[in-house]
Amino acid sequence: MLHLEVGAGERLLFISDLHLCESRPATTAAFLAFLGDEARRCDQLFILGDLFEYWVGDDDDRPLAVTVAEALAGLHGDGVAIRFMAGNRDFLIAAGYAERAGLSLLDDPCLLHCGSDRLLLMHGDSLCVDDLPYQAVRAQLRDRDWQRQFLSQPLPERRQQARAGAGDEPPGDAGKAERSWTRHHRRSSRRSQAPDAPC
Repeated sequence: MLHLEVGAGERLLFISDLHLCESRPATTAAFLAFLGDEARRCDQLFILGDLFEYWVGDDDDRPLAVTVAEALAGLHGDGVAIRFMAGNRDFLIAAGYAERAGLSLLDDPCLLHCGSDRLLLMHGDSLCVDDLPYQAVRAQLRDRDWQRQFLSQPLPERRQQARAGAGDEPPGDAGKAERSWTRHHRRSSRRSQAPDAPC
């Protein structure tokens, strides 16, 4: 587990599960306003997963991804450290987008040391231990071979699959979201001979 030290006097802000997407522009506008105001008064911003409703790879140049990266990079450029932990919707965010947006990637879980306090940071979906089908899907989607095979597909195809998967379920239901994602990627998984997953 990653251990991260922060100064006892630092102001920390924590956010998660914004599920930014083109169909909810008001949420994006509120987030951008937050980055331009309150977030600039903190020392470190922690984003604990599902910043985006879906993420199909760091080569995704849709305007939403570009706008958010530019806003985050501006915040980072003003001296705010931004820590990002992937969630069950945006687990494919990697070093390329992190560099453009000024993010430092965090492992899940991460233990935060702040003076005498200890804070365990998690996205939380790994705690759904009684949902065995979900945990099987989660393991498949985080398999490096599966991810390489998915990311090798053309960007338009990845976008179409992700939109179909994300559109099936409301935000906030981890198990249904990932089962939906897998349903739309089952054909890809079979081509790469990854084990089939329940949905």
